[in-house]
Amino acid sequence: MPTRSACCTGQAASYGGSEEYDTASIVKVDILSTLLYQAQQQGSQLSAAEQELATTMIENSDNDAASDLYYDAGASSGIDTANQAFGLTETTIGTDGYWGLTNTTVDDQIRLLRLVFTAPSKLSPQSRAYIQGLMANVESDQQWGVPAAADSGTSFEVKNGWLPNPTLWEINSIGRVTHDGQRMLIAVLSSDNETEDGGISLVQDLAVKAAGALGGERVGGDLAPLGAVDFSSYLIKAQAANPDVIVFLVQGDDMLNAMKQAVQFGLQNKVHLAGAQQVVDRTRSAPPARCRRVAEGLAEPAAFGMRREPERGDDRVGRGLAHAGVGSRGTVSCIDLRFENSSNQAARLRRRPRHSSLA
Repeated sequence: MPTRSACCTGQAASYGGSEEYDTASIVKVDILSTLLYQAQQQGSQLSAAEQELATTMIENSDNDAASDLYYDAGASSGIDTANQAFGLTETTIGTDGYWGLTNTTVDDQIRLLRLVFTAPSKLSPQSRAYIQGLMANVESDQQWGVPAAADSGTSFEVKNGWLPNPTLWEINSIGRVTHDGQRMLIAVLSSDNETEDGGISLVQDLAVKAAGALGGERVGGDLAPLGAVDFSSYLIKAQAANPDVIVFLVQGDDMLNAMKQAVQFGLQNKVHLAGAQQVVDRTRSAPPARCRRVAEGLAEPAAFGMRREPERGDDRVGRGLAHAGVGSRGTVSCIDLRFENSSNQAARLRRRPRHSSLA
């Protein structure tokens, strides 16, 4: 079962991201994105009738509404054309009205979520807000899946898909949540689930694990003024928090001063140091690709994914999380020094407990 997640810090993790699955109803987000993109290109808007269909298609997962909008968008050829513009190169829209049999990967579903939730985007701010609003108001009995990873009391956006194919279930969920105070995009695709309820439980469990692998527990924080010359007090507090990795997301002279003093303190021999464009001592507890993403501050999403194999399911989940940097060699934690306003920088300490194994 593949899953993918991305958070605001630019951290990314992936497992099985290129495996192919049928979308079921999560393709409805793609259908609506295509219609809005086509309207933008034509300098027009969705008609009142199309807006009504879009509401029932997303909020209620109405299949008749999806079929009508599928054909309004030009059926498979029209949506495939839009997907090329969107960069969804691993998605093939179902033909002859069988939109639920669209073939996709979690990598492409994260690209779709980025299209809807982040900028720059082929979709206008108005189009993105429109889709987000519908995904935030799905009917209550469809608020499962990705929302399981959301912090209590926080809002979320979700679109789910479920399909017996032919007797085993395809269960999918995509959306955005706030987890440990961070906004994350998560896509989970699964197949060969013996029951619908069992598939939903598996999807929710993996969504929580995916979010946890990119998140962390906040253990402290501090403020430093712009143009600070002496970072010693902040570095002492950071070291006292016992993080695994310190990531400085400041620039210019502030970055030079902070990094220089960290090395003078000998912190590079105790923890891993990284900056927006600098790395000191590659993070050993995560794959190099992930270290580069963290160090470069990329807003690149991530994925976990695997097909359900009952006899090996738990093991495959464990290996998926290990690829994200959660495994026998410990976890990745960060201190983010980033601009909070025009006069201050926020220093955040993030730490996740080490794991010798994944229970």
